[in-house]
Amino acid sequence: MLKLLLLTGCRPREVLGMTRSEISDDGVWTIPSERSKNHLPHVVHLPPMAQQLIPAEGFGAYWASAIKVRLDEAMGIDDWQIRDLRRTFVTGLANLGIRPDVIELAVNHSSGTRGGVAGVYNRSKLLPERKAALERWAAHVIRLVEGRSASVVPMKRA
Repeated sequence: MLKLLLLTGCRPREVLGMTRSEISDDGVWTIPSERSKNHLPHVVHLPPMAQQLIPAEGFGAYWASAIKVRLDEAMGIDDWQIRDLRRTFVTGLANLGIRPDVIELAVNHSSGTRGGVAGVYNRSKLLPERKAALERWAAHVIRLVEGRSASVVPMKRA
């Protein structure tokens, strides 16, 4: 579950409530508005690495706090919180050169660069850009886990 939180930037309760029916055959997870913090549906393109982490029966019995306690003991540290994974996701995307508006949509925020006039007039969900951002983040995480160079290569602007 923690790996999926890190790879998607989603909130723990969104991942805990995930059902197979929310995921399309092409790996697009649609979180219904009833389960999102801002009550807007949220589309998440799951990179292959993330898709492999989803158990057939969902996460129902997993509780983030219990998992964190076990991880704290294994690592010998406890001065972090589950939401730090979301912060790491957002910061990591920024460090990879992902635009702020794409990052905000990737974590289902409707304020910041998507607030005010921009939010009123620009209705694009930037789905291709969000998909590319999550794939790029997953590739970066894989490089880090495998101990390969984690060099940052800026994305081309369209």
